[in-house]
Amino acid sequence: MEKLIPLKIRWASQAGIGIAKDDKLLSLAQRSGCRHLLVGFESVEEKSLEAVHKRQNKPSEYKELIRKIHDYGIVVQAAIVMGLDNDSNEVFQKIDYFLQEAEVDIVQLNILYPYPGTKIRDRLQKEGRITSKDWSNYMLAGVNYLPHKMSQQELYDGYKWLLEKKHLLRGDLEKNFQSPGVGAKRRHHPENESGPAPKLPTDSGHTQYDSTSPGTCE
Repeated sequence: MEKLIPLKIRWASQAGIGIAKDDKLLSLAQRSGCRHLLVGFESVEEKSLEAVHKRQNKPSEYKELIRKIHDYGIVVQAAIVMGLDNDSNEVFQKIDYFLQEAEVDIVQLNILYPYPGTKIRDRLQKEGRITSKDWSNYMLAGVNYLPHKMSQQELYDGYKWLLEKKHLLRGDLEKNFQSPGVGAKRRHHPENESGPAPKLPTDSGHTQYDSTSPGTCE
């Protein structure tokens, strides 16, 4: 990164949350032009993180580590996965609270996708929880398995509800790349205030999840 400093470019990258524990690396990233980091927080639930072997991620540390990255003028894009086995339908409000309390700039929300060749798919297949092999549905709002602590409908509705909260703040990203050194403090949006998650209908004419009985899809 030192060789990037004289080039005066601005760049973005992906990093583990551990980067926030290395002040020397953060300082070098900032001086070399880093303005945006995609960080895989994965979950706000400790048990969910342990289940997917992400023990290095500690939800109790998230807020402080994000603040440190912000102190270097770097935007934080948080990647969050929903639908892990320890996620109940309360996880959506917990995610919403985290995003606001920690002043996350941008969020990448993902429903768990059990892709072929992964351990999670092998396990869900053995448990009879895979409900679809329509690969065109393994993206965005597609729900292709039976969650453990909520229904497919609840997972879909919770995902859509979080999207409606407008946490994807493209303006912050655009501004940060136009002006070097811009701080990454998140603006307050009244529409983002937490509240009971409403029941949202599925899109008319298009089923976002396949509720086929487990073991019957081909």
